[in-house]
Amino acid sequence: MPIRGQTPVNQNHEDSGSDPSRVVRERPPGGSVKRQRGVRASVDEPVEVPGYELSDHAIGVLAEREIQTTWVVRVLAAPERTQRDRSDAELMHALGRIAERDGRVLRVVYNAAVRPPRIVTVYFDRRERGKT
Repeated sequence: MPIRGQTPVNQNHEDSGSDPSRVVRERPPGGSVKRQRGVRASVDEPVEVPGYELSDHAIGVLAEREIQTTWVVRVLAAPERTQRDRSDAELMHALGRIAERDGRVLRVVYNAAVRPPRIVTVYFDRRERGKT
């Protein structure tokens, strides 16, 4: 049974995956999504990054990991470092420190071979702490 204020994933999403017991946490009006272990965040508002397309996965992790789109835009516009993906030559990684998150390094992985470029995933890279 869902926790109050939460609904099962399969009621809000076409593809509920293999675990129908996972729940979606509703975004409080004007607030941010609080992340809980085993709880997948939902996105109520359209998420856009000008000049880029976002994969469904990227949209989900932005909310789940509480990553602001302004940070993604900032890193893509002026990355401190870029690198090619080791296993897929079409993917690029843009990295930049985010002052609002104690200088953690945000890694934005995108497919540069398609137009518009498609953001595949976004995460704070623990291995890059103190680098760039």
